[in-house]
Amino acid sequence: MKSGQKIVNYGLYGEADGPLVADFVHCEPLETRSQCYNWAIEPHLHTQLCQLFLIESGAVTLNRNGLAVALPVPCLLLIPENTLHGFLYPSPATGRVLTLSASFLNALFARSPSVLQTLADLRIVAADAQPTAFGAISRLLTDIHAELFADLPDRHRALQAQLTLLFINLCRLSGQLSETRRPENRSLHYYTDFQ
Repeated sequence: MKSGQKIVNYGLYGEADGPLVADFVHCEPLETRSQCYNWAIEPHLHTQLCQLFLIESGAVTLNRNGLAVALPVPCLLLIPENTLHGFLYPSPATGRVLTLSASFLNALFARSPSVLQTLADLRIVAADAQPTAFGAISRLLTDIHAELFADLPDRHRALQAQLTLLFINLCRLSGQLSETRRPENRSLHYYTDFQ
């Protein structure tokens, strides 16, 4: 990013940042928005949104704080809220982008501070790390997309269940979630739960 260049804050990329409902969830094919911007997404951030990218094919370069990182396609990319990022696509890519309000994610895992700690950092997880687990996450994203656009009873509850499973699987896949992370010190335990 060039010195003096303004950081743009978006809701969804290209849309004005505005107040979101507490349980905002959106899912779209990766190519939908990227193609509209000629496969170049300028550096930007989201103050209230977290994103999970499933990149299935193509070539993708992540711009993170001015550094270019070639992503290992296929992969998963987690972008927490308030994380400056942009993309260049040397060749068109396919996949999905899941966007949800940070408050919804916090509510889902209010009793699981280790999950929230894991999801607070930008993560890149290559498919070849664990192909079976990666496939499960890919299928969950497909199911979430279908659930969002179906008018079925208890849709909200179904989405909560699918999103919970998705992010727990992502934490497991990234190797950051374990039951032994709970502090032995009771005061520290309360502090961690409060965080």
